[in-house]
Amino acid sequence: MMNRLYSAAERVLVWLGEARDQSDIAMKKLKELADGQKMTVIEKIPLRRVIHDCLMDRDWWGRLWVVQEMVLAKSDPIMVCGRSSLPWSIFMKGYLAAGLEHIKAAEHHEKGIERLTQCHSLYNLRRKHHSLIDSKGIRFRNMSLRFILRYTKDFHCTDPRDKIYGCLGLLSMSERETMKPDYQKPTELVFLEATQHILEYENCSFFSLFSFSPTEKSLSRESPSWVPDFSAQKALSSGNPQLMTCAPDSNYTPVSRTTTKCVSFHDDNRVLDTTGVLFDTIEVVIEFKDKQELLLGQIPELEHLIQLAVEKRITPDDCLYSISKFKKHEDIFQVLTAGRGGSSGSAPSLREQYGALTGRATASSLGSLPAVKFNTDLGWLTKRFLPGRCFFITKMGFFGVAVTKIRKNDNVTFLFGERLPIILRPQDLAYSMVGAAYVPGVMNDEVTGDMYERGLVEKRTFMIR
Repeated sequence: MMNRLYSAAERVLVWLGEARDQSDIAMKKLKELADGQKMTVIEKIPLRRVIHDCLMDRDWWGRLWVVQEMVLAKSDPIMVCGRSSLPWSIFMKGYLAAGLEHIKAAEHHEKGIERLTQCHSLYNLRRKHHSLIDSKGIRFRNMSLRFILRYTKDFHCTDPRDKIYGCLGLLSMSERETMKPDYQKPTELVFLEATQHILEYENCSFFSLFSFSPTEKSLSRESPSWVPDFSAQKALSSGNPQLMTCAPDSNYTPVSRTTTKCVSFHDDNRVLDTTGVLFDTIEVVIEFKDKQELLLGQIPELEHLIQLAVEKRITPDDCLYSISKFKKHEDIFQVLTAGRGGSSGSAPSLREQYGALTGRATASSLGSLPAVKFNTDLGWLTKRFLPGRCFFITKMGFFGVAVTKIRKNDNVTFLFGERLPIILRPQDLAYSMVGAAYVPGVMNDEVTGDMYERGLVEKRTFMIR
């Protein structure tokens, strides 16, 4: 019902709340920036704080049910704060010009960073929704449930089942018919049915997008391991596999037809059968420390282990010899950031920041850059993204980072249709889902598809409980 109201409304007004502090000034500045007013980077820094504290730090941004009103509105929603108002498109144009997306945890608290993520998610969802309408105003496709769940991770609702039900209004009529809200169902069943729907009907990467770490927030210990707790997902957390890849994954599909996802369910839909290849077995596991100074102290050891892993040889008569050639050496900071360790412009590299924090920097590398710069990207990495993750080395000498806690003898697999390597844990005659990983040299379907087509690895079915 709500989706029909917002879709048909001539105008949607968004009430952010009463004016406070410098909110009127913040709205005025957003309009000026949207109109093309130039500001230096230095001038933008205090403005970002004003915009954030006066406009973004409000509860409205975090409510799941506001997603429908923003996304479905056929005309530009009007953002109202006190007596000031701006069309959404102007609000966001000014927001982007102010560079709020560059704010780091050092500048704002946890909740503040979450608000910015929510704003970006609304922007991406609305833009995607309206891009699927042709020039005659006819919708030719709807967003997928997987895509919507990806962008609503940081939105909150009182009932965890609404993490699914609150997204249904954005789906096509036919999809809504298959997933009607039923509050008699337990949360576990709602999440299971949503996951099953995505795996059956969307030929896109799924396990590479969500955290499968046991949370016991909305799911019991008996819940299937392949069903994520949708109420416990966070966009900017160490458990988010999306941070394992450089490129956006809006609608990733396999590049090889031979590696297209194939799934089935049995035992009351609690057991998942899916196809893929068993790549390697984990031999060494090192959990990242949860304190920055201790984590930084692990880096020399990890660099040494990477060197040993790369040098590990497999004899030509070994059946795994052809696969081992995909191994490649990668700088530790590239590994820790899943291939995104380089800095651009005048910003110091992560290695330079590491040198400054540990007293290993040279005078030449420190001379032209203020010391405070060295505690931005690396601080963000070591305080937020690495604690809770694990570094690992496999029997063949591949190495990487897993988004969650893993164990020796866990298996690195490539499930067909997935963008990232997926770690599974052998469990009797089946497996349990652990989560995604970053493995230099074998990170995409082009490589794994090629391995399979050339007969270097065998296709198999994984039974996941």
